[in-house]
Amino acid sequence: MKLILINYSMSSKSLLFSHQREIALALSSHFDHTFVITGEEGIDLNPNNISIFNTNWTAGKNLRNVIRFYLVTVRLIFKNRKDAIVLCHMTDVQASLISGVCKFLRMRSYLWYAHKSPSIYLRFSALFLTGIFTSTPGSCPLKGRKVHPIGQAVKSFSSIPREMQISDPPLSWYHIGRLDPSKRIEDIVLALENFRKEFPDISLHIYGKASSLETEEYAIQLMNRFSTNKYIDWVIFHGPISNSSLSEISIKHDGFIHAFQGSLDKTLVEAAMLKRIIVSANPEFSLEFEGVKQAPEQEISSILKSKLEEVFKQDQDHKLQVLERNYKIAIQRHSMESWVRNFTSQVLVAKK
Repeated sequence: MKLILINYSMSSKSLLFSHQREIALALSSHFDHTFVITGEEGIDLNPNNISIFNTNWTAGKNLRNVIRFYLVTVRLIFKNRKDAIVLCHMTDVQASLISGVCKFLRMRSYLWYAHKSPSIYLRFSALFLTGIFTSTPGSCPLKGRKVHPIGQAVKSFSSIPREMQISDPPLSWYHIGRLDPSKRIEDIVLALENFRKEFPDISLHIYGKASSLETEEYAIQLMNRFSTNKYIDWVIFHGPISNSSLSEISIKHDGFIHAFQGSLDKTLVEAAMLKRIIVSANPEFSLEFEGVKQAPEQEISSILKSKLEEVFKQDQDHKLQVLERNYKIAIQRHSMESWVRNFTSQVLVAKK
């Protein structure tokens, strides 16, 4: 069985999509050959059973993108229509372009989609797709027999400290992610500010940058707001970091704090794998890791404040037990190995 994988990038240096290369490599060992149709090719060496086709997908050049995508993709899927499946990885636009063609050729096609926000491309392609894979039941706006939750696909870290070095009380907090409005960085800062009277050494380290030109203005305003005298001593903006430095940076801090309201964020699973304290207002994290269903009417600031109060009241032994529990859930349900196993067991068994 062959795999035709459609993604955004095969570059290990991509700040947003470096994990797409990792998934392509992980999947390739389960298929006779993997063809990757990507919008950005890396310069890394690839195994012999991977062939890469670069469409140079460029934002804003819609007609050119579609024409080039069809020229590359249709020829490839027609040639391999009898013994290949198609997986669109985070590429709902491309899925909407090609899923109908796959249906016509009687090829199985799948989409990985882990966003709570509905997409017109998702809804259209769902008419033709064989299946839609997502991380958790609440991480896809569509429901039904076509939707399969299989975890988050986070690569396990090779070096995790044997002894979990967490200060008591936890004073060094960090956030990793895009500086976009959806990340609600303001709520995070204001939530921690409530506790600085009791714990004046609290600090917040923010790693990331705006994801697009549209959100650049928001990021600038955010940094200006929290670079005034009131915040400059304890709110620190570090800029983006590479995936290779994630582990080293994370273990310098005690806790990861997070307010995104969408699907289960990859950064939450990474923090759990690195055995950091996690305070999050993310409803999917609360359900998946804490077994608690958040009330939709709750304010984000009150959720963060309540969870911070709980953390500061817990004794150290209880904190360490929670870290261990979160670590086990992350590894068992959301590791790369678990994701690949769940995906391949469904698509390869389905063929038989």
